[in-house]
Amino acid sequence: MNLFGLEINLLYVFGVLAAIAVGLVVLGILLGTALAVWFWKTRKVLLPRLTVILMNFFEVPVHALLSLLGIKKDSAYIIREEMLNKLYEKDYEKVPADKRIIFLPQCLRNTKCPAPVDEEGIHCIKCGLCGIGNFMKKAEEYGVKVFIAPGGSMIPKIFKKYKPKAIFGVACHPEIRLASDLVVWMNIPAQAVPLLKDGCVNTEVDWEEAERVAFKGLKKRNKKGKKRNPHKPA
Repeated sequence: MNLFGLEINLLYVFGVLAAIAVGLVVLGILLGTALAVWFWKTRKVLLPRLTVILMNFFEVPVHALLSLLGIKKDSAYIIREEMLNKLYEKDYEKVPADKRIIFLPQCLRNTKCPAPVDEEGIHCIKCGLCGIGNFMKKAEEYGVKVFIAPGGSMIPKIFKKYKPKAIFGVACHPEIRLASDLVVWMNIPAQAVPLLKDGCVNTEVDWEEAERVAFKGLKKRNKKGKKRNPHKPA
C-alpha cells in the first residue's frame, strides 16, 4: 500500500498493533495480580480503583495467577471486595442516612417468611424468623432505607426512583463482583459485605459486620426522628 509516497506493509502494521495489544493485556494482568498480592500481604491501599478495574476486566487470568501464588479463589474475591470498600470508605461515611440505600438479598429470609412483596421488593414485618428483622430495626434507628431484592431487575428501578448517593449491599461474591463494575463506572460510594454461606435459600451473613459497615459515619436518631446530639446526655 502506498500512502503519501510511503510504502506501508499492512500485515506488518497489523502485526505491530497486535503485539502492542497483547503486551498491554499481559501488562494489565501482571499489574492487577501484583496490586492484589500487595494488598493481600500488607493490607495497604495502593491504587485501589485500578486494582478493582484490572481484577474485574482480567478476572480469569488474574485469579489463575493468584491461585498459582497460593491465594484461593474466595480469597481473590475478598481482596477485590476489601479494595472496593477501601476505595469508597471515606466518601461513603460522609453521605447522610437519607441519601443512602441498603440492599439485602431475599435468600437471607427464612423459608417460612410471611413478608409481603410489591414492586419495591419484600417488606420485612420483623417476625423474628431470621436476622433481617433486627437489622431493619437498626436501619430505622439510623434512618436508612432498606430494600430486600427478590431479583436483580428491581435494583435499577430503585436507583431511578430514589437516586441514592451511596449504597451498601450484602451478596455472594459473584454478585458483588458484578455490582463493583457498576459502582466503579457510576462512581457511587459503596460498601459491601459478602455472604458467609451462598445459595438460593437459608444463606448467612455476619450481621454484626453488616451493621458496622452499613452504618459507618452515622448517628442514631431519637424517638422523634432527630439525630441525637453527641454533646448532650442521652
